[in-house]
Amino acid sequence: RNHSVRIYTSHFDESRCFSELTSGNVLGPQKVRLHGSWIPRTVFNRFHVVCAVLRMCYAAFILFVHTFILGYLAPALLRPLRFHDTADYLERTFAVDIIFCDQVSHNIPILRLCRVPILFYCHYPDKLLCTDRGSMLKQLYRRPIDWFEEWTTGLADVVVVNSKFTKTVFEQSFSSLRSMSNQIGILYPAIELDQFDRKLSVKEHNIAEDMLPEDLRKALQEGKTGAKFILSINRFERKKNLALAIRALRQLHDLDDISFEVKPNLILAGGYDARLEENVQYMKELKNLTLELELSEHVFFVPSFTDDQRILLLQESASVIYTPDKEHFGIVPIEAMYASRPVVAVASGGPLESIQNEVTGFLVEQDPVLFAKALSSILTNEELSTRMGKAGKKHVADKFSLVAFSNQLEDLCFRMIDKTTSHAKQS
Repeated sequence: RNHSVRIYTSHFDESRCFSELTSGNVLGPQKVRLHGSWIPRTVFNRFHVVCAVLRMCYAAFILFVHTFILGYLAPALLRPLRFHDTADYLERTFAVDIIFCDQVSHNIPILRLCRVPILFYCHYPDKLLCTDRGSMLKQLYRRPIDWFEEWTTGLADVVVVNSKFTKTVFEQSFSSLRSMSNQIGILYPAIELDQFDRKLSVKEHNIAEDMLPEDLRKALQEGKTGAKFILSINRFERKKNLALAIRALRQLHDLDDISFEVKPNLILAGGYDARLEENVQYMKELKNLTLELELSEHVFFVPSFTDDQRILLLQESASVIYTPDKEHFGIVPIEAMYASRPVVAVASGGPLESIQNEVTGFLVEQDPVLFAKALSSILTNEELSTRMGKAGKKHVADKFSLVAFSNQLEDLCFRMIDKTTSHAKQS
């Protein structure tokens, strides 16, 4: 929309980022400003949060230098000296109208020094993501961090959240900010519909398939003869509750009233970082569970994947299973529904707002048996599966398109800028 965008972050890996930021795409890596990566992620494998905050605060400080010092102060000093070209260049290169702060609020005090409006997008309170508070020492360690998060969140000019569920949690978690409850907006995440409308060429299909694990490639080829695939897309983290998907598959195989000619398979695909201890440990736990439940021939792991592989896996799957409990929003059900795949998800959190129960999928309790019954309804009833698929695609196109998201975000930004301009004129 002809807006100029710069992204400041403390970590960027082009091989694991959104496709829009890869070389040759909409934004590309040239739009990313990497600052603070030299600060360690941990100190002796501890103080993860402190290190993360320090990294982002350093990135925010560099943004302040660029935006206020080079984009505003320097041009103001240079123009009286008749260095107009230099002043124009600095202003054009470094000045900004608004700052969009995503997820981490701790750096907002530094961002306020830039003297431009700040929009904070809260995915979920960080204090609730830390569940390991068993020791008194850990509680004392987290207390100032949690207080600081709440205080800094209130410094933003506008706060938006990703779902009604997150707004409720926000209000319950940040007691000192309840007075601003009516001002908190809801900005549902969105997907780029064109990306999922795209059909892979034969070459793209073959490349995507060749990059999959060998056991899955063979199973997909055998699947042409009748095997059904259930797809899970989630990071390999315990909070994503992926064990539920494996246990549901076991129950699906054991259902007395359903007889599958070929037993259904489960694909567990998602973000995986070998540097993260939890990712490595949880992957081992899940693989051990498949052995314990005698499902090793029916469960396939895809640690990290490309956009083309995502499209391929959705095309090859009959249904998508989504297992996190009280998920803040969950973009995967949106992607699945637009790909015309019915979704079976836990009846809590964001999916309650995105999935239409018994219309675009099923919302059930965290019970492997209930998940198995919902999945069997989809896998054994082609008419129901097709009807839900069509309804899901229309539902997402109407409510969760990137156009709808962009319109709402752009309107918010313009209103913030107009308000700032109006206050400046009055003063």
